[in-house]
Amino acid sequence: MLLRMSINMLSFIVGLIGLASPFINEWVIQPYRFKRDKGRRIAGSYYAVWHTNTQNPPQTWESCKISQRGKKITYKSLNNEHGFDYELKGEIMGNIISGHWQSKLPNENVSGGAILYCTTRGHIVGFWVGHCKKNGVTWGYWGISTDKKALKKFVNHMQTKLSFTSIDMEHLFD
Repeated sequence: MLLRMSINMLSFIVGLIGLASPFINEWVIQPYRFKRDKGRRIAGSYYAVWHTNTQNPPQTWESCKISQRGKKITYKSLNNEHGFDYELKGEIMGNIISGHWQSKLPNENVSGGAILYCTTRGHIVGFWVGHCKKNGVTWGYWGISTDKKALKKFVNHMQTKLSFTSIDMEHLFD
């Protein structure tokens, strides 16, 4: 009888561990590995600017908050000057962030992806691409920094070096 109870208790404990293992991996093991690997920490409050090929004025300024758990990051737009509200969920691998962004506005079906690079000076720069009902496929550059003056220099550099024009991506290969 005692042996049977011990076996039942053991199987119950193994079942609980099996159910909890994804959470243990996400919340305990991965952050430990990230710290052990001396991974990059970017959590904090920033300024951001991004440009879209179909937008006039040519860029959108906003405040943002980046939260981080191990290699997983969440970027949340705040105080966007045009009222956009979106969130990027991604992963940081060395100096590269890749992720998926999604609009948080009701009745908005706007989403896409981004690839960003963390510079040695603490700035984050890169490009994004996405789709919206109004403009179809859109893309642009994205700059994130704690230094607003550096972002203004970034915008000036990007506007002089890159030419963003509207291209009908759906018919580009026709």
